[in-house]
Amino acid sequence: MCPTRVSHKSVSCKSVKDCLGVCFRVRVGIRARGFHLVFRFLCSQTCFLRGYNSFGHHKEDGLVLYNRISMCAHSCDPTCCWSYGDEDAFVLRSRMALEKGGELTISYLQDEDLLKSTSVRQQKLQNWKFTCMCPRCSLKVDVGRGIRCQRCKVGVLYPQVPTGGFETCKVCGSSPSSEDTQMLLNMEEEYVARVDSLDKKDLDDVQTVYQAALDIFERHWILYVMDTILWEGQRQKNIMEAMEHQRRRIDFHQHYYFRPTFILAWCHEELGDCMVQQFPSRKWHLMQEFQRAYRMLAILCGTTHQYTASPYNKLWQVSSTNNSANANGANTETSESRKPVAQVSISM
Repeated sequence: MCPTRVSHKSVSCKSVKDCLGVCFRVRVGIRARGFHLVFRFLCSQTCFLRGYNSFGHHKEDGLVLYNRISMCAHSCDPTCCWSYGDEDAFVLRSRMALEKGGELTISYLQDEDLLKSTSVRQQKLQNWKFTCMCPRCSLKVDVGRGIRCQRCKVGVLYPQVPTGGFETCKVCGSSPSSEDTQMLLNMEEEYVARVDSLDKKDLDDVQTVYQAALDIFERHWILYVMDTILWEGQRQKNIMEAMEHQRRRIDFHQHYYFRPTFILAWCHEELGDCMVQQFPSRKWHLMQEFQRAYRMLAILCGTTHQYTASPYNKLWQVSSTNNSANANGANTETSESRKPVAQVSISM
């Protein structure tokens, strides 16, 4: 997991003029007409790069272009992830084992978009004027769109992308008819539109839609979206219910996209924070949540990054508290063993 660190200066493209100024300071030996053609060509190329290959800057307004990283291709299962390091350096890290000569890919989408269906991801990627054909988008079954079997109500049906139908239920072995299939797909479209229009502040409405959706869907990305809204809205009001929604978020993430992401790492860390308040005696569980967060963030941005330091410090605090408690327990047992034992005589 060795990072490729880019230490060169980035080009802040607050305007096309700023970016072009870098390209045309040296023009010795070029005729006026030839330079004009070159200038027009580079103008068009710079505008194209600015629109499709730039990154949002994390400290200033505007976009940033890098001479190598901006040329990375997209994948919905990217081999690399990026973060900002010391002195505003762009750090690219591998998130899996890489073969020699293999392509380095990143995700043009946000982490939360990687947890949505293939059709939604491909629609969002139209902003970059291409159709993604990565291994995830090429799967014949989209396991992020689970619908409960209408016959047994226990099994989960997943749509087959090429045919537009559903897999056979693995519990009862039944398959929905063509009429039922169309009804389920139409119902899914209606719920997707309903979830997109939800007001995150109206938790009662979100809860109503969520309860109705649970009767139809299982392991569906729209449930994950509503779990996220309810987790964020109820964390300060009903922490126990909020923790359940957080667990559901983690379960769906691990089911649909098992790679480490910042979202998944922070889900574990936030769940650990809640458990510190509610179940402080469950040291093993607290350590498990903080360990998972730390290990994922170590892959994503390295062991010395400020993001990684947060779960590490929490893990150290829980671990040190646990060790001190064990030491006190051992001292108590030792002192008890030194007490004289009362002699008991038993008459036969």
